[in-house]
Formats: sequence, C-alpha cells, structure tokens
Amino acid sequence: MGMAAHIDAATSLCPNNAVFCSLNTFLSESFPCSSRMSILEYYKYSRQALLDICKSKIHKVVDITAVALRELGILRRTETTPDSTVTPPPERKPRKRCARKQKRGKRGGIRARLAASPIRPAIPSIILANIRSLDNKMDHIRLLCSTNRTVSNCCMLVFTETWLNDNIPDSAVQLEQLTCYRADRALVHGGKTRGGGVCVYIRDAWCRDAVVVCKHCSPLAEVMIIKCRPYYLPREFTAILLVAVYIPPTSNTSDRYAALCELYQAISEQQTAHPDGFTILAGDFNHANPKTVLPKLYQHVNFPTRGGNTLDQVFTSHKGAYKASPLPHIGLSDHITVMLIPAYRPRVKITKPVRKQVRVWPEGATSALQDCFATINSRKATGPDNIPGRVLKDCAEELKNVFTDVFNISLRQAVVPSHFKATIIIPVPKKPAPSCFNDYRPVALTPILMKCFERLVMSHIKSSLPATLDPYQFAYRAKRSTEDAICSALHPALTHLDTTDSYVRMLFLDFSSAFNTIIPQQLICKLVQLGLSTSLCNWVLDFLSERPQTVRVGNNTSSSITLSTGAPQGCVLSPLLFTLLTHDCTPTYSTNHMVKFADDTTLVGLITKNDETSYRKEVNLLTMWCSNNNLLLNVSKTKEIVVDFRRRHTEHPPLTIDGAAVERVSGTKFLGVYISDDLSWTTNTASLAKKAHQRLYFLRKLKQARAPPSIMCTFYRGTIESILFSCITVWGGSCTEYSRKALQRVVNTAAKIIGAPLPSMQHTYSTCLTRKATRIVSEASHPAHSLFTLLPSGRRYRSLHARTTRLKNSFIHQAVKKLNSLPSLPSATSTGLSVS
Repeated sequence: MGMAAHIDAATSLCPNNAVFCSLNTFLSESFPCSSRMSILEYYKYSRQALLDICKSKIHKVVDITAVALRELGILRRTETTPDSTVTPPPERKPRKRCARKQKRGKRGGIRARLAASPIRPAIPSIILANIRSLDNKMDHIRLLCSTNRTVSNCCMLVFTETWLNDNIPDSAVQLEQLTCYRADRALVHGGKTRGGGVCVYIRDAWCRDAVVVCKHCSPLAEVMIIKCRPYYLPREFTAILLVAVYIPPTSNTSDRYAALCELYQAISEQQTAHPDGFTILAGDFNHANPKTVLPKLYQHVNFPTRGGNTLDQVFTSHKGAYKASPLPHIGLSDHITVMLIPAYRPRVKITKPVRKQVRVWPEGATSALQDCFATINSRKATGPDNIPGRVLKDCAEELKNVFTDVFNISLRQAVVPSHFKATIIIPVPKKPAPSCFNDYRPVALTPILMKCFERLVMSHIKSSLPATLDPYQFAYRAKRSTEDAICSALHPALTHLDTTDSYVRMLFLDFSSAFNTIIPQQLICKLVQLGLSTSLCNWVLDFLSERPQTVRVGNNTSSSITLSTGAPQGCVLSPLLFTLLTHDCTPTYSTNHMVKFADDTTLVGLITKNDETSYRKEVNLLTMWCSNNNLLLNVSKTKEIVVDFRRRHTEHPPLTIDGAAVERVSGTKFLGVYISDDLSWTTNTASLAKKAHQRLYFLRKLKQARAPPSIMCTFYRGTIESILFSCITVWGGSCTEYSRKALQRVVNTAAKIIGAPLPSMQHTYSTCLTRKATRIVSEASHPAHSLFTLLPSGRRYRSLHARTTRLKNSFIHQAVKKLNSLPSLPSATSTGLSVS
C-alpha cells in the first residue's frame, strides 16, 4: 500500500487534484499482476475538467510521482520545469572556404564510391554463393548482415543450391530489410527430391519494384529471372534483369548443351521485351559455358570458386561492369563467396560536354537558306571545289553542252585541268583504336565533276580490253565477288589434298600502300602493250602527274603539295589502273595458283612428296616482280598457312622473303572469311554468329518502336542476314552441325522478334548455291567455268571425282550436285558449254 500512498499524495499536490487518470490502466496493461505493488484508485473526470487540464500551462511532475514512476521503470529521465535553465548546444564554427571536404590522399576507387553510396550504385552490388542448404545457415547469414558492413550494404544476395521445399515457409528464411524471391526445385519438374533451388534477396532500400518474370525448372537447369526497377537507374537502362541459374553437374556434353539452350530461350525472351535492359547472369554453372550460346555477354569472375575450378560465375551485357573479389565461404559450404563490386560508370558521367556553334542567319536569308538545303546531297561528299552533286544533277540540261566541250578539249589535248585533279585526303581509321599512321587509310575526296569524267574514260578503257584479261583478278569486275576468289583459291588446294603424300602452302601477301606506289610511266608502258590509244595513255599520264593534294583532319587543313606518284584511293579510275598494272603478275609453275582481289594476293603452292622447289622459286620470282614494279611487300603482315593432313607430320622449313622469315599461323582472315590450317569453319561461323547476334539489339529496338514486320524484315535482310550468311557458298556445305544450329538459332530469334517466318539457313544456302553456279556456267571467262561439263545426254553435268568428304562438301562439287537436281538445266547455247 506504500505505492498507493505515494500516488494519493501526488494527487493531492497536483492542481485540481489532476493525476493521470490512465496511469493505473497503463500499469495494469503493461505489467503482470505480480509486478504491481498496489492497486491504484481510478479517478473520473468530466469533459470540462479534462479540457481545463489540457489548457493548463503547468506541466510539473511532483517529486513523489517522479520517484514512483522511476521505481516502475517508466520514467527514464528527470523532467525539467519551464523555469529550469537548459544549456544550449555549442555553436558550430563555420567551415573555412579553403577547407577540403575530402582529405588529401583519400582513396576514390570503386570501393570508396560504393561505401559512400551503398544503396545508389549505377548497377547493383551482388554477393553470389553456393549455399548448400539455406535453412541451416540462416543464423550465419543474419550474423553477417548485422556485423559485416559489406554484406549489410549489398543490394542483391544470390544463393544457389538452397535445398528448400514447400514445407519451409518464407518467414523461416526471411532477412531484415530484404525481400526474398525463391525458386525451389519441384519434384515434378526437377526429378530429384533434394538439392537444387535458387534464392535471391533484394534490399528494400535499393529497390521495391521487383517482379519475377520467369521461373524454369527442369532436370537440366533451374532458372529464375527477376526484373528490377530500382529507385536510381542510369538513363541508358530501362530495367535490371537478374538471371539466377543453377545447372547440376553432369559429364554428358549433350546435356550441358541442352541446358544452355533452355537458358538461352529464357533470356532471349526477356531481352526481346527489354532490349535496353542491363542483363546479369549469375549462378553455379558447374562445367557449362554460357558464352557458347550467349557470346555477347562478358564474364567477370576470374578466380576459382571451388578447388581449382571456376564454377560460380557472373556474366553481364557490358564489358568491365563489375570487379569480382573472393570472400570466405558461408558455413561448411565448399564454394567460396563471390563479391561483385560495381565498376560501371553511367554514360552521363563519362561523356564529355559537346559545344556546338550555332550560326544566326540575318533577316531575309530564309529563302536563300531553303535553296541551299535543296542543293545538299547527303550521300556524296563534296570535293575541294565544294560543288554539290545535286547542282550537277538538277542542272544537267543546262550544263551538258558546256562540259561536253570541256571534256573533249581535255581528251584532245591530253591535259587535265589542275583544279579537276585537286585532292583532299581524309585519314579513315582501319581499326577501332588506331595507334600509328599505318592504322589509317588515306581516302581521297576529288571533285564530283571529275568523277563523272573518270567514269566516261573508264567505260572506254574497259571496252578496249579483252574479256580474258587476267581471269584470276576478281575485283572491280561484273558478276565477280569475294566468294569467287575464295573458291578459286580453295578448290585446287582441296583437290590436291585428295591425293596421297601431298600438302598445301598458302601465302597471303600484304602490300604497303599499294595504290600510292604506282609509277605512272611504268603503268603507261603496260597500257600501250594492252593496245590503248596513245592519246588516252597520255591523258592518263597527265591525270596521275602533278596532283595538288592537301590533308584535312576535322576542321584543320594542311598546306598543299604536288605529287606525281600513285593513284589516289577514292578516285574512280584508281582500282582499274591498279589491276592493269598487276595483270602480268601470274604464276610461272603449273603447281602454283595465284588469286588476286585488288591488292590482296594469295599464292597457293601444291606440294607433293615434300618437294617445295617450285613453290620457293615462285615466291622469289614474285618478290622480284614486286621490286621491278615498285610494290613494297610488307613481310611483317604477310602470313602463311600450311595445310597438311598426312598422318606422318614432317617439319616444314620456314619461308623467307628478302631475308625475313614469314610468320606461319594456324588461321587468318582472307577477304572477310577466316581460313584455318585444318580447313574447318568453326571459328568463322562463330564470328559470324556473334556479329549477327549483336545486330539483334537494333531489331529489338524496332520491335519496341512498333515498326511493321515489313520494315523489320528489310532491316534483317540488310544488316543481319548479310552478315550471318556472308560467303555462305564457300563454307555452307562443310560447316559442322553445331555451327548450323548456332546460325539457325539467330535466325529463329530474329523471326520471333519480327513475328514472321524467315528463310532458314539451309534454304538460303541452297538459293545462293544455285544462283552462283548458274552465273558461273553462263560466263565463259570465269576460271571455274571449265569445271562444269555436260554429259553426252545434255541433261546432267559430269560429276567430279572426290575421295574424301572434305572435297565432296566443297563449293564446286556441291554446285554440280545442285544443278543436277534442278528440273531443267541452263541450255548449252546460252551458257557456252560443249557436250562431251
């Protein structure tokens, strides 16, 4: 009763006997009966009494009441009266203007950026671990989240092999301030009662808008895809697509490939729906390699995660987006934990501001500006005279008589006006990141009027040349392409390799600035030997002599110099003149073949019983010819491939040119096609599939913009199919089934994006093969024309002998087979073929 006495005493001291009427109610609800020391008396107040207490300015708690409340643990600190003096907090001194916010020497790397803003990174920070039973390690994970700052600030936690099932509720595996998304292994789909499963925790402070868009469970792979729209996201991304994956270990290669195909199908659908999304592929892949089906993704984990193997991997759609670092394993798991620290910088932070100069036109110039816009030719760059091509086109009726007289006077006098020969050189990079002057190609800008003049002269020169001139020069000729050049180089090699004790050496020559080293006087001598008129030869000599030339880089133009050597790249006549210069460069020995495409020259040596005498003599003669014609061989860029399928491999002595050894490689690019020393096309098709796969992004953008299927089909044929099936007649019959499936997968993805059927790879190959074979048999001057011979019946072509499958699948053999399968053959009279 002592406490009740204290309360009564406090009541008597309060104004109007006002004690807190709810004190006893609070005590009775907050403390058990055994802890209450007495039963406090209830007081009843009227409405007016409570309003008076509320309006009262006296809030003093008497000492007796404070002591009683303090004994019960309700009052934590001593109440102060309005009369008591409170010491104000010390005033903060203003910081000096010169004081630094960031001290000298403080690190500013990716870890510091993440620590300064852990919940607002450009892309999420990730922790990946193979947890091996999540339910048994929840206490360990909660301890890490409460004590480890790296874990507590992480945006995403991705766990594989969670071993969860329907009997374990979400509340049992929930973490504070994190949202759990789980995909347990289902017995119906997974096939096993225990194991597998993936789980993703997303921090609420980083993202609340997260949706599971795909769940896939099969005996081969378990996939869960989550689309996130965090509070902060760079403008270049529309969403974050997290793909959590677990692929069970298997020694069967076909099972791993099937699992990757299922993964590709799930990711491709989401990339089609979100072409600008940032894709993150994380999980335990064991020995499966996702880059075989998703070559556009980049790997970020470069250290082993279990033993000596990298099983837990992270792939993203951007190179260098993350920096991976190992963390200790969680519990008794045999996989170490992987921490992914964001290294991606938003585009807005790395793009330099661009300043543009805007010209303000005076009043009354609107109509003049409109006329200027009407004369712009957006497809042609103007030359040094700054005369647009549209002026010549629109005023052709008025200018034709004038320029006819000018051109005739120029041809009659064999003199080209100097302003017609003026050239501006624009350096165009050959590589994405040029490092020296040789990485630039000098492209010449000449007056458009002079280009028209050159076309007239070129047609006259071609009409004066025989059709059989240099048949193995495939550049700048009608109905010839790089496919013809590659097939002409490979067919004799494959035919020779079909014999016993034989091998082939292929030399790919590289010239240094071939067009710029032409000596006009030597070229004119060869033109005279070809039967061109003297006046035309003198005109060409004047055209190549005393050419004023300047170099322009950006808005800077160099001073003018005069040149009398070489043919500028960009002129209409330059390619034709170069081919006429090299028309007499032919092999001397019958066991060697030479194929030319402009300045790309390939020498194929057919060697039997290790006798390389004729091949090496041919190389020496070719070197002498180049020296006599002022063409410089670049030995450092010249490559050689040795194709030898014999069981007994012998050491092939190196080839030397001018005392320097030629580099022997296992494969090189020849006219856009990768040729390897085993004559397989795996590397070439993989490169084509990767390039075409990258172009699918723009197709998805058209789909997102709701472009009609007809426009998307046109875009596909112009930008994707042209890359995917480039030179398909060369490698289409010899590529592996794996390569065909990879290429067809790109076609299927494009068809799904467009929503309309597209020609398959086999259909495209068959169509191109028929068209190319028909073109060859209809042109008697083609080097492969003699390989198509009609049988006496006139209904079929004579099949070529082939001992190996490699030769049977080559272009010429497949072309003969394809023509024989047609309902009707091209007539012998139209093709010029003779029946034998």
